[in-house]
Amino acid sequence: MNERSILEQRVVTLNGLLDIPEGPLGSKAGTLGRQFRERWRAERRLIQRILEEAPQDAADADMTATLALWRDRTTAFIRGTNDEQPSWTDRHGTVWDAHLVLALLDDVQERIEAWKAPDVVGDALDADDEPANVGPTG
Repeated sequence: MNERSILEQRVVTLNGLLDIPEGPLGSKAGTLGRQFRERWRAERRLIQRILEEAPQDAADADMTATLALWRDRTTAFIRGTNDEQPSWTDRHGTVWDAHLVLALLDDVQERIEAWKAPDVVGDALDADDEPANVGPTG
C-alpha cells in the first residue's frame, strides 16, 4: 500500500468515526468524547490538505516531502510568532492550532511507517507456516 492510499484509508476511517451522532463513544463521553472528535476532525482536515497539495500520482517520496513541507512551514510559523497558542486561519476560515498540527504530523508519519513496517507475525512463521518459537513456553 502506498502512502497516498494509507492516508486516503485513514480519511475513510475518520469519516466513519465522525459520522456517528455523538461519536462512537456516545453522548455519555462528555468532554473526553468532544476532545476525541475535535482531534479526529483536525486530523481529517490535515490529511485532506496534504492529499490536495501532493500530486495525484505522488510517489511515496512526494508524500514524505509534502509532510516535511508542512512540518517546516508550521515550525517556522511557531518561531515567527510570540503567541503562547500560535494558530492561523486558512482560506476556508478554519483555525489551525500550530502545536496540534505538529502533533498530528507526527501521528500521520507514525501511521504511515506502521503500515509500511514488515509484518512481524508473518515474519515469525517458519517454512511450514507453523509459528516459530518466538516467546516463552510453559
